[in-house]
Amino acid sequence: MNDMQDAHERVEHVRKLYAQGVRLLDTECIFRIEDIVSGVRKGFLDYRRGSGPNSVELFDIAVEERRTGRGRSLVDTLIKHCASAGIKRIYAIARAENRIAGEFYEALNFRAVPLYDFYGVRTENGDRTVDAVMYVRDLEQYP
Repeated sequence: MNDMQDAHERVEHVRKLYAQGVRLLDTECIFRIEDIVSGVRKGFLDYRRGSGPNSVELFDIAVEERRTGRGRSLVDTLIKHCASAGIKRIYAIARAENRIAGEFYEALNFRAVPLYDFYGVRTENGDRTVDAVMYVRDLEQYP
């Protein structure tokens, strides 16, 4: 069985559980949304239950080609899914120097929240520094 078949079977299993009213609350349970065209995976987005109540952490997104709208489409799908499930917040964390991620999330109406010492990076003097940014999208304002 290849990775795509395995991921598809996990997603189908979770759909069946949700149809039965089962809700998975394990923070290590990872869900994937895939962008598949003619049987070929063009991108994916991984997410899991967030650390706060009614939140989801978007922790991995990858697309074959940037600036094609595929990443936006994956996040839009996640937002719609979460909003319909009563999730109130989606967040993602990126390194502070990752400007591409920042521009992407801000274009999708995520707000930036600086995080100090998230990755343990300090200045040469040992001072605290912003080494990560949390991008937050509150879904009460959806769409």
